[in-house]
Amino acid sequence: GAQSTNPSPYINIPCVEFCSELFSLLSQDARLRFYFRNTLNENCSLPGKCGFILKTVPSNGGLRQLELCTKKEDYCNESIHFHEDVRAEDMHVYFLQEYMMDSKYLYPLSWLDFLHSTNNSGTKDKYISNERFHRGSRFCVLYKAFKDTS
Repeated sequence: GAQSTNPSPYINIPCVEFCSELFSLLSQDARLRFYFRNTLNENCSLPGKCGFILKTVPSNGGLRQLELCTKKEDYCNESIHFHEDVRAEDMHVYFLQEYMMDSKYLYPLSWLDFLHSTNNSGTKDKYISNERFHRGSRFCVLYKAFKDTS
């Protein structure tokens, strides 16, 4: 099967939209779109592209968390449609920060509240020197596409 040719059960799925203002996005209502066709849906003929949407939801931390949109109404007026076999528990969300000269830094979503702290001068990011990122930066999902069947 497909698993034998792929040494890892995970695949990287980049967000459709780039994000140069990470902390602003995670401080408001926002939707992140991802194109993804699982092997179970290879012959899908529904209109639009297979994929999923992650939306920001309020949390106890300083920044909003991301939640997988699973309801049909979440996909009205979208170019993406959702298949129920896509599961949030198979996802690890991270932010891919790109610099010039092909430098890349990965930040797991769970780290971002820690990186985004407040001090006397207002909002200050501990390890990320600037709120504005290179225009090639975006959210990505590491998705466990192949289940262990052994």
